[in-house]
Amino acid sequence: MVSGAFRSLRHVHEFTAAEDGGTVMADVITWESPFGLLGSIVDVLILKRHMHWFITEKQKLLKRAAESSSSGAA
Repeated sequence: MVSGAFRSLRHVHEFTAAEDGGTVMADVITWESPFGLLGSIVDVLILKRHMHWFITEKQKLLKRAAESSSSGAA
């Protein structure tokens, strides 16, 4: 992250081969909130759950898009 609300934010996509010949993508996110102890409390109470929800929803949309675009392939 170059600038934004977080002290640091890293979002990595990890790809691994699946046993069925497909590919599995995993999102790995790490962040550090600003504001010291207050930021850490917000992380535990709110942000961790929100980030999990956000990434899970994004993955569902990506999966749906990938599966619909490949459904016509032979």
